[in-house]
Amino acid sequence: AILLPTSGSTGNTKYVRISHANLEANTKSIIESLGISQKDRAITTMPLGYSYMLSVLNSHLHAGASIFICDYPIIQRKFWELAKMHQITSISGVPTFFHILVRLGLENFDVPSLRQITQAGGKLDNATTQKMIDFAKSKNIEFITMYGQTEASPRISYLDWMSAQRKVGSIGKSIPNVRMWLQAPNGEQVVSPGTEGEIIVAGA
Repeated sequence: AILLPTSGSTGNTKYVRISHANLEANTKSIIESLGISQKDRAITTMPLGYSYMLSVLNSHLHAGASIFICDYPIIQRKFWELAKMHQITSISGVPTFFHILVRLGLENFDVPSLRQITQAGGKLDNATTQKMIDFAKSKNIEFITMYGQTEASPRISYLDWMSAQRKVGSIGKSIPNVRMWLQAPNGEQVVSPGTEGEIIVAGA
């Protein structure tokens, strides 16, 4: 159905082929894990060509929710005015997005309709993650860390909001209908805590 470029985190960007079935399965699992409903309204924070933003678009539209296409960057006041005016309930961002938010001052961040913030597109440092968790808690917003791979259509895990405080730095558990495990160089599954391994993903 689509060719998407990987982030290039392995050294060189590659394009991956994703089918309609891949996209639909992943989209349904994300809707279930995040509890997206027809009442939700997201806002664009990245180009739609990014696999993460495309995933946000797919999951909201498939759930019957809506998405506000915004031409303003988050550093402009107009972005936040529009987010407030259009009663945005969900905002998603990559690590740079949250570093900017913290620098701008979280105390200036005011979108009363917001119920959920998701973070993916790379590991967010623990200090910034903690600041976002504290802020979200004070505003009664869910801050959900996610992990994805473009070749997996693309989001494949989430850290439940209720576990965020005690598991800072974790990518959480796999989304519904997806299996994830760590594999050692010898091909065996890693079962001991603190042991490195390659993440293996299986699912539709």
